[in-house]
Amino acid sequence: MGWYGEQCTKKQKVEHLLEPINGQRCLRHCYRGNAYKGVLWSVWESPAGNYIRCDLLHYRDGMWMHKPMDESMGPFFYSCPLGY
Repeated sequence: MGWYGEQCTKKQKVEHLLEPINGQRCLRHCYRGNAYKGVLWSVWESPAGNYIRCDLLHYRDGMWMHKPMDESMGPFFYSCPLGY
């Protein structure tokens, strides 16, 4: 998977990533990082059960970029909030 970007503020990018999708909704989320890059952790409710989503965010060339991650992608270290 590659990086996806759009010209917007960080707040708008986060709100877009947390919009309900196909009957799934975000139960809670947190952003860890600084003003120009970080990780958006979110817990989602779906008919198949709850799951945790991780999106890398990075500000580059006047756009906020995001990269959805899954458990098969590296590097293999864990920084997910313990409460999730």
